[in-house]
Amino acid sequence: MSPDCFADEPARFFLENDLFVHHLPRSQQESLQLSALQKRFVAMRDAIPPLTALADTDRISEITRLEDGAALLFPHTLYKSYPAEILNDLRFPELTEWLSRLTLIDLSAIKA
Repeated sequence: MSPDCFADEPARFFLENDLFVHHLPRSQQESLQLSALQKRFVAMRDAIPPLTALADTDRISEITRLEDGAALLFPHTLYKSYPAEILNDLRFPELTEWLSRLTLIDLSAIKA
């Protein structure tokens, strides 16, 4: 199977066998992970504003090593940066809208 399959559907890549990954040589695991990380970065870099800002700040335009991905992990404070009154007032549609800027997954169908 292709590295794209690993990036898009890891369970399918491993034929629904969680333990199969442990039988791959480390170099092959890392190659799959790097390829998936590169694919995801290209797809998400300019589509998720906080990722764009983080990549621009750290001057990351491409992923060449697995370690490059660590610099792109959002700080825990980002996940707490929504206005507290949204949560306190149970305004979940606004919270979902805030959360939607951190993902490419369409959250518009989520009901409050």
